[in-house]
Amino acid sequence: MLAALAHGDADAFGILYTRHHPFVLAVAHRFTRNETDAADIAHEVFIDLARRAGRIVLVGRLTTYLYPAIKHAALAAARRKRPIALAEVPDAEAAEMPAGEFGPLHAAVDSLPEIHREVVLLRIVDGLSVEEAALALAIAPGTVKSRLHAALAALREDPRARGYFED
Repeated sequence: MLAALAHGDADAFGILYTRHHPFVLAVAHRFTRNETDAADIAHEVFIDLARRAGRIVLVGRLTTYLYPAIKHAALAAARRKRPIALAEVPDAEAAEMPAGEFGPLHAAVDSLPEIHREVVLLRIVDGLSVEEAALALAIAPGTVKSRLHAALAALREDPRARGYFED
């Protein structure tokens, strides 16, 4: 599909957009916590994908290429918007998160260090395999496993998430 896109096939772009837009938008929203900014980042990522289609060499699913592109676009947007550390953004806007059925679990996951939160979200929420998450984060699969293990241990101990684990 990327090869067709590289040759200017508009239908190929439409297929890739339809297939991957929900993922791109969801990940962008995780970083921005703002629907408008997430939509802008998604737009930027797809423009970049169309421009680079002929040079992209996939070693996994397209999501393993898209995740770092989304992350970098979100970080760049945060730097352009105001000069603060991205780590401050979730804390400053955590109150805007809906307190639905998973509110306490979301809060527990948000409280994890970024390196642990990323592997939990990629592996559990986005459904990437350990190998795909490793490719997306440019780390070894063993590192993904150890970070996931540490994150799940922390969540098991967190009273907000304890009810989501079986004994």
